[in-house]
Amino acid sequence: MPHIEMPHQRDVRELGKERSFVKQSQVIGILEKKDVMKEIGSGAECIVTEVKGHPELVAAYAYYGIEPFDAKAYFYRHRILSTLFPRNFPGFVAAFATNTSQNSLRLGGTLRRRIAGEISVQRQKSAFPFSEAKKKMAEMGFSPQIDTGYVNFMRGHDGGEYYVDTVKGLFDFDLSKVLLYMRSHGYSDVDIHVVESSARRLQQLRKERAKEYGAEFVGESAVL
Repeated sequence: MPHIEMPHQRDVRELGKERSFVKQSQVIGILEKKDVMKEIGSGAECIVTEVKGHPELVAAYAYYGIEPFDAKAYFYRHRILSTLFPRNFPGFVAAFATNTSQNSLRLGGTLRRRIAGEISVQRQKSAFPFSEAKKKMAEMGFSPQIDTGYVNFMRGHDGGEYYVDTVKGLFDFDLSKVLLYMRSHGYSDVDIHVVESSARRLQQLRKERAKEYGAEFVGESAVL
């Protein structure tokens, strides 16, 4: 993973403790003071910027606080999906939790591969349509939460149709079905290992959260 200094700023202590909501203008101000690369885009939940020294990556900084549990879940979830569908989900390099203290704030978010392309307005035809990925996911027995608004999709110059928002859900699924599908569709041993290890890590995270809160169901703790 490339070393990237995440933004800290001592004059934002008034933003509050963990799980605080950070206004968009405050996020932009923090990034500007840290001399982070220019903004690529922004929405209701995060701002996306270039990454200094790494033109192949983008960083998405969340306005909402992200707990460590969610950061781990985002990473492993996208690792599974980008391995299964490399032309429909950009690979994640890292996901990082919000870290607040009396003196500083580290913004939470994700670090992911940059897609060369444009917003898929009206969902133009693609060599690797996202609709096909959804069908294959249904065959494997899982259906992550996907916001189907067109602004969340990019048509890549490589023919892919990429979902560029953060996937939620995807805790409960039959791993044996996923592995059977992969073996019968020619995925490499390396890809199978990546998906299996990531899925088991997700399952372990769920168990840890259930034990911590005494609840059988574990949902998202943050919005991104």
